Amino acid sequence: MSQEKIDKRKAEKINRKKQLAKKNKKRMMNIVVSIFATAAFIAVICLAAMQLSGKLDKPTTTPTVSYSEQELASIRNALGITTTAAEGETSTDSSDATTAPADEPTSEEATSEENGEGNGE
Repeated sequence: MSQEKIDKRKAEKINRKKQLAKKNKKRMMNIVVSIFATAAFIAVICLAAMQLSGKLDKPTTTPTVSYSEQELASIRNALGITTTAAEGETSTDSSDATTAPADEPTSEEATSEENGEGNGE
């Protein structure tokens, strides 16, 4: 072999690791770009299909309900809420609260009786 060929092969051998690293880096970049391009293509196809089916055209809105003053007053009365017109404040009416009859035990007494913690009667 001539000296030129020997020198050329030595230079190739020295640079072989750098060339392989460069080649692998380029291959990985191609793979990454291919994946992103494929994902973008699929996204465009899906959006087009949704557009054609009409799913993207309809905005989602929350239904609103409007009540007249009479209906609002009826609801307030049913819930026991009183409103003073001058102050605009609302309060609950505690006089309408239901109470247990005197002969029935309260929930605390009933729980203590179920657990055997009765007063010995």
